[in-house]
Amino acid sequence: MFAYLKMLLRLTLFIVLGGFIVAFVTANGQPVQLSFYPLPYEAELPLHALCLALLLLGAMLGASVVWFGNLKRQLLIGRRNRKQTRQLRALENEIKSIRMEETRYGLPVEQPAIPPASGHAGGA
Repeated sequence: MFAYLKMLLRLTLFIVLGGFIVAFVTANGQPVQLSFYPLPYEAELPLHALCLALLLLGAMLGASVVWFGNLKRQLLIGRRNRKQTRQLRALENEIKSIRMEETRYGLPVEQPAIPPASGHAGGA
């Protein structure tokens, strides 16, 4: 029920926002002079194109800030995952060597309740 209301709210906001964008574009079609001060370049663009370009630039900068902010965390998670994978393999090898010694000395070998995780999907 809440998912349906959430979807309906998003759709309504999307339609209203789209209406505002269409109204802005039709009302602001006049050209504006854009100059890059220290450089000798100038451009004449419609106002709505300039605003759209700045909006997209801001979205891209915001996304890159979030991505770079999470990069350290993702690297730490990857490092921890590789370390735990090495520890798991070392423990599995230790279990194998203990079982081999048990069979060599004629001791009863217990079957594991949980199968080994050698086919796990984590890491190299």
